[in-house]
Amino acid sequence: MLLSFVGALEINGRIPVSMGDAELLRSVNDANTPEERRRIARLELGPENPDIQSIHALLRGAYTAWALDVELLMDA
Repeated sequence: MLLSFVGALEINGRIPVSMGDAELLRSVNDANTPEERRRIARLELGPENPDIQSIHALLRGAYTAWALDVELLMDA
């Protein structure tokens, strides 16, 4: 959900941006295996930026955990 909210999840070649993209989000939600998830959705963070490198690392971790269907623990 976080990845979709910040526009970092590209699903079937498109980044969901409106309520009309609900079908894209549904397809990701219905993906049951890591293979399906990686085939359907990929991480899109834009160009590297040293100022937000730590945020990119967090988003990469969130994507990887979701794609591999493993638990991700975070601490503030």
